[in-house]
Amino acid sequence: MNRRISCLAIAIGVVFTFVCLPASARIARGGNPGDVMRLVSIDLLNNQITVSDPAGNNNATYALTPLTAVTINGQLAKSSDLRPGMRVCLSVIQNGRTADKIDATGTPPAVSARTMPKPEPAPAATPAPDIIASSPFWSLLNEDQRLIAESTAHHYRGLLYSGMYDDWTDVQRAAAEQSALNILNGPRPDAYSQAISTLTILHSASALPRLRELAFNRGRVDNQHRWLAVRGLGIIGDRSAVPDMIHLLYHRNLDTRWWAQISLVELTGQNFGKDWNAWGTWWNRQHGRPLFNPEIIRWWSGQAEPDKLAHSFDEADRLHFQNLSSKPPD
Repeated sequence: MNRRISCLAIAIGVVFTFVCLPASARIARGGNPGDVMRLVSIDLLNNQITVSDPAGNNNATYALTPLTAVTINGQLAKSSDLRPGMRVCLSVIQNGRTADKIDATGTPPAVSARTMPKPEPAPAATPAPDIIASSPFWSLLNEDQRLIAESTAHHYRGLLYSGMYDDWTDVQRAAAEQSALNILNGPRPDAYSQAISTLTILHSASALPRLRELAFNRGRVDNQHRWLAVRGLGIIGDRSAVPDMIHLLYHRNLDTRWWAQISLVELTGQNFGKDWNAWGTWWNRQHGRPLFNPEIIRWWSGQAEPDKLAHSFDEADRLHFQNLSSKPPD
């Protein structure tokens, strides 16, 4: 009997050793979850980050999911705001492969020069409330894009206010998300705007298919629903929407065009303004997926020919910004 017990104990020990060693090896390469590590590289196209110990040794690569939460200096951010050299603390699933939360500290370096057209210069400014979650993203916007973001925050402050959910429990937030999803998938378009805003505030990955449908539908879609959906795709972080969003840079609705610019900056960390050809070329050179198809979409029957399309919006944009700059503050 004792001999049987001894053999069983040895067998259990062997199995335990083979099960635990791989997990221990994965942790040893990058440190224990919760340790402060150094961010070595960010691969947004493949949704991965590589970290090392503080001395720059023992690299380990982690996959990111659509629900990965990112904070920089304690503020909600996007994975595109991360920069090599930042100190990061990861909360990971037990197998050590998927990062659920990334707490980063540090100031990202300036965006390196590209062979593509240079991003438009952007003077320092204070982020607009409820629009910009992190200063790295805000600093990439040009003056006109910031003016659009600020005027939107002011004009739609009741609709876009994000503080309403700050003190809610996870259960309450989940219930609010499900209610908004039900509205967005239901027959009451008069309630869509608030539902889109709620799902954006809650960073709902479950809302992405419906938001893409509203944003890129070539038929008749309420313009407010369309630009709110475009804004939501940027804030939630749907990089797969980039190729379709580039085509919205020449949509006839002004808010849609400009929020497409802002969301593209947030999703990519680049800024080619209204130049859809530059955006598309850059995306394809980065091997982005899906690829950008440069064939012009006809959004409405009176749309200008491709060679005149870019200039067809100049006057409308000029008058809009003139009107914004002449309005006295409330």
